[in-house]
Amino acid sequence: MKDFLIDLCLVGLLLFMINGLLGNFGVQKAMFEQNLEQFEEDIKQQQPITTDYGTTNDNDENALSLVVKKISDGCIKVIETLVLIISNIISTLL
Repeated sequence: MKDFLIDLCLVGLLLFMINGLLGNFGVQKAMFEQNLEQFEEDIKQQQPITTDYGTTNDNDENALSLVVKKISDGCIKVIETLVLIISNIISTLL
């Protein structure tokens, strides 16, 4: 039982890490840095600033995030099924 709980915690940690790596934070950070560099270049060249950089937030999900979401939902369903099967086996044995 102790090994099962450890495995369950490790799977949860793995899913948490995958979500952190494949989340959209990296994309937002890259877009922010790109906008910041363009803004600094405009300031150095003394060009008038015509773009409102604060409103360039794109919340639409791209194809990669949809695929990752489907894969993670499938993994969650598999893990839930395995946990349910194992818990039923344990409850019948006890």
